[in-house]
Amino acid sequence: MNKHRKSQIIKTAVKRFARHGLNKTTLEEIAGDLRIGKATIYNYFNSKEELFYESLIWDSKLIINDIANIFSNEDDSFENKFIQYFNYKITLLENYKLIYDLMILLFQDITQERESDILKNMLNEEEKLLQAALNKELKKIKKSVGIKSVRNIVLTSWGLIFSNQLNMIKEEGKVLRLDEIALNMFNNL
Repeated sequence: MNKHRKSQIIKTAVKRFARHGLNKTTLEEIAGDLRIGKATIYNYFNSKEELFYESLIWDSKLIINDIANIFSNEDDSFENKFIQYFNYKITLLENYKLIYDLMILLFQDITQERESDILKNMLNEEEKLLQAALNKELKKIKKSVGIKSVRNIVLTSWGLIFSNQLNMIKEEGKVLRLDEIALNMFNNL
């Protein structure tokens, strides 16, 4: 099978699912966007649901890669990387709406088990990345950070996305200063 074609189908499906959701998206529309036949999609995926789950996995991997890139930048101080990590989360609504919407569904307790597993895997990978980055930095001062602290940081960073949305409504467009929150968390490790 052609991996490039499969990637094209997933990328197109991500956009379509993010705009219209699983129930209002058809394989015909995805095929039409790609100018291929619907049968071609079935060469790669057994169903629309399978393509949807693969789209979620695709986006979650992109998020993990973005976070890895933030922490692997050797030209930046760790404090700046930590701030970038928090500020990056604000872009998820714009850049990864499919995952953002899945988080909303999780809060409403209407996710499927497979969707929850995809989120759980993404969060676990994020924790591993963050723990490695933090321990590398804290090793310089002979400290380390445990998984519970890392989990709190990861969950807080996700929670700030929604807190920022609520604050913009309450404070009429005022954005939370995530850099200040990030620095405060970092300094309290």
